[in-house]
Amino acid sequence: MTSILQFSDSRRTVKRSAVYSASRFLHFVIDLGSTICEYRHCEFS
Repeated sequence: MTSILQFSDSRRTVKRSAVYSASRFLHFVIDLGSTICEYRHCEFS
């Protein structure tokens, strides 16, 4: 019984860390995109 509990707990931890890294990656992509847009906007204007 405890092994099943530990297994579900580890799966939950994996899911949480995956969501965390995905959100960090998304923020990084958004920051990068806005930086590139600003750079290109300054370059063309």
